[in-house]
Amino acid sequence: MEVLIALAASVALAFLLRKQIKRYAVAFYIIAIAVDILFLSKLLLDVSRDFAVVVYPYLTRCLVGFALFSLVMYIGVLPSSSKARHILMPIRGELSIIAAILTIGHVANYLGTYFSQILSGFVGMSAGMIASFVLSSLLIVLLTALTVTSFNTIKARMRPDIWKNLQRTAYLFYGLTYLHLVLVLAPAVSSTGQRAALSIAVYSVVVGIYFILRLIAHFRKTKQDAAAS
Repeated sequence: MEVLIALAASVALAFLLRKQIKRYAVAFYIIAIAVDILFLSKLLLDVSRDFAVVVYPYLTRCLVGFALFSLVMYIGVLPSSSKARHILMPIRGELSIIAAILTIGHVANYLGTYFSQILSGFVGMSAGMIASFVLSSLLIVLLTALTVTSFNTIKARMRPDIWKNLQRTAYLFYGLTYLHLVLVLAPAVSSTGQRAALSIAVYSVVVGIYFILRLIAHFRKTKQDAAAS
């Protein structure tokens, strides 16, 4: 249920705040950083424990980050005639940077646990946890490259073809993110039952529909290019 709420809230806020996000992008980046600090420092628990209990799962499980990244990916596969694409495309880069900042908070939260187990030679880590760590490391590398090159100042200094090819790794990033989520949630199916299974199902539907739309967009572009030639 939390995944669906994060997705719905992200879409709604993107539409409602699109002008503000475009005009005051840096302010939104600072807000995202502040959220990370409040989350990692646990200061929010001292301010309002009840509010923190509600909000923390969305940050701990990176639900907001995933939802925003999903929105960014979906914007790219919508038809060029789509009204939603026309409205949200101008802030696609900004949304990806906000998502990345929130994801950094998620990574930092678990880094200590992984780091201590790495120093111990992966003792006590299951094969699934080790695979998840390897995937996480690759995702961090991809996330860093994609985020840095999403800033307009960096993009302007890069050759267009190099920038475009680098941004295409977003498909790999999104697919590996899904695999990482499944690896993390699968062991919990036996203990939490329906909740973990439902989360996997929701992630599978969201990511699956995206890749179907990606294929449709690819074939549509191929057909248009063939007609033009």
